[in-house]
Amino acid sequence: MIRRCSILLLGICVSLPLSAQRSQQQQSGAEVIVTVTFDDNHQVPQMTRVVLMTSARMPAGEQFANDRGQASFRVSSGSYIVQATSLEGEPVESSFAIQPREAVHSEYLLMKRKAAKNSDSKDGSISAAELNIPDKARKEFDKGLSAFDKEDFPTARQHFTKAVELYPKYALALVNLGVIEMKQGKASQGENYFEKAIQADPQLPNGYTSLARVKILQQKYDSADALLGKALSIRPLDAEPLTMLATSQSREGKYDEALTTARKVHSVPHERFAVVHIIAAESLLQLHQPDQAADEYRLFLKEFPTSPDANSVRAELRTIEHQSQ
Repeated sequence: MIRRCSILLLGICVSLPLSAQRSQQQQSGAEVIVTVTFDDNHQVPQMTRVVLMTSARMPAGEQFANDRGQASFRVSSGSYIVQATSLEGEPVESSFAIQPREAVHSEYLLMKRKAAKNSDSKDGSISAAELNIPDKARKEFDKGLSAFDKEDFPTARQHFTKAVELYPKYALALVNLGVIEMKQGKASQGENYFEKAIQADPQLPNGYTSLARVKILQQKYDSADALLGKALSIRPLDAEPLTMLATSQSREGKYDEALTTARKVHSVPHERFAVVHIIAAESLLQLHQPDQAADEYRLFLKEFPTSPDANSVRAELRTIEHQSQ
């Protein structure tokens, strides 16, 4: 059986506003300045959302771009991914590394304009609960992330718990407490934290996505689909919940729907989610369309040739090609 996808990821972390970050220049680490422009060299709108993640896609910061299309983050050395989304442009992301003694790093993203503006899309929005997080609670959250990155889960739990005590609507801290419980095999406690996160901030998609993972593990696919639908109503272009939805639909036997969802993932940046081509291929095989399934397997191998699943996919592809002769 081909391995599907990872189960546990943290929620989106909201960094301090640019002005507040610049007041903390004395802190250690490098300042990352991200500049986003349209590919026609025109300026992107200020509602452009910029998300910084570690190479494992653990959240490291999130902001709206300023009037120059810029967002600034302070990070330690390591590998990162930055992603930008806007109502007027297609999602774009890039990867980069910060060297140990690097003080300032500039990253440039070229965003392609959408053919037509989708006025119903909420992608790029940040909830009021996120915007109102007090500085003290945010500092506790950041300490929790640092401890989590070192796999010091007891310390991470303490800081996330303190963040929630300081700000009960801190949904991201609740999500991360749930992730810690899940990592330690305490599924019911993790599920409880994810439910609390949804109650604390219904406009944050991460609570829905995290709870949906639990439902998929429990094989409660209808519940997972409903939760992922809510997450996608907030951020329609997010490849992660789209991939999860395709997985759930496939396991339910809804192969036409799984195929449609998987192809939607392919239409957005999905560097970490090439597995959708395996889901699409398996759905096509169930729909008795082996030639199209072979095309999906080839796309997977093109996008992720070093995948641990690559040999299994090649074997599946050889079987299809042999049967078609």
